[in-house]
Amino acid sequence: MNKIFYFYLLFFLPTILSAQDSSALAIYPFAGRYVQLDELRPYESENIAAQSFKSLSKYSSRFDGLSIDKIAFKGQLFELIDRQGVLMTDLSSKAAKPLLNRDEKALSGGQNFLILATDGAVCVKHLKGAEGYKVYKYNAAGEEVFGLQIPHSDSVSYAQLRYSRPYLNYFSHSSKQLVFNSYLESKQKSVVLDLEKGQLSEYDFSFDGLIWDEATDSEIRGFLQILPDNQQLQILYKQQSFALPIDQLQRYEEIKTLLIDNTLYAIVFNERAPGALLLAISLTEEKLLWRQLLQPKSLTPKVGQAFYNYFWLSAYKDKLLIEQLSPKQKRLSIHKMEDGQRLEQFIH
Repeated sequence: MNKIFYFYLLFFLPTILSAQDSSALAIYPFAGRYVQLDELRPYESENIAAQSFKSLSKYSSRFDGLSIDKIAFKGQLFELIDRQGVLMTDLSSKAAKPLLNRDEKALSGGQNFLILATDGAVCVKHLKGAEGYKVYKYNAAGEEVFGLQIPHSDSVSYAQLRYSRPYLNYFSHSSKQLVFNSYLESKQKSVVLDLEKGQLSEYDFSFDGLIWDEATDSEIRGFLQILPDNQQLQILYKQQSFALPIDQLQRYEEIKTLLIDNTLYAIVFNERAPGALLLAISLTEEKLLWRQLLQPKSLTPKVGQAFYNYFWLSAYKDKLLIEQLSPKQKRLSIHKMEDGQRLEQFIH
């Protein structure tokens, strides 16, 4: 290779790679095509982008979701198998081996699943009754980094019967934390698992939304609770605790948030009904900056029709990105951070 060209390549390679990453970050995959976030225009592509906003941005964990049966980590494929087992397969050599299974004789209480941590693969086993959740983390060699139990049911007596009453469900996760939350008013509890250290933090309250850190979007900084009786949003952020009156708040049950420069942006919604609120809250002034009603009329369900309403909230530069999934429709709407006004939307 020509020495001058070789020097040129070494000198400019970091800049070239950075430019490629910056270009890929502006690509938002949506409904089988891509939206260019700087120009706000869709375009078709025969090739699926290996790198995009959903894989490169700090919000990538929000799009990972749960893997019901398979997940890849550092060249190894981790796969759920029968009898609560996990099989690890080397993607290069195709050599496979079952990992240590401490729960082979345990009865299933629900769906097992896998998630990807920063430094390992995590398996969550939903076992029956007193067995609770069993959470195991594995490294790339298939070694168990930690294994622990999280109770999810109470033993309850009624008349002459005694049975297990479940109260704790999976709520959310990032690459660093796994979160469970109680759905029973009579059993207020939440559990946060540090996926790096294998440490549990337990709280004697339930919540409707989480506040993730601004820098990496992977560690919890606060909790939100909807107080329907007085139409207030209770915010617990670091050492702060305050409530804001929000009109029509009693209609909603869940919250998705992101934190930018001490402003909390939130979508308040109900998974089983159309519509949502988009809010901007100043955490320094403890006040509501603006609100927008997201209520597409076309999504009003017919009587007796099953309905679901899911949201993914993220941000690019000065834009809020809201992806919504409802029956027979996917929607990506893009809003200005300063006032919540919609800039563009794409419907599939």
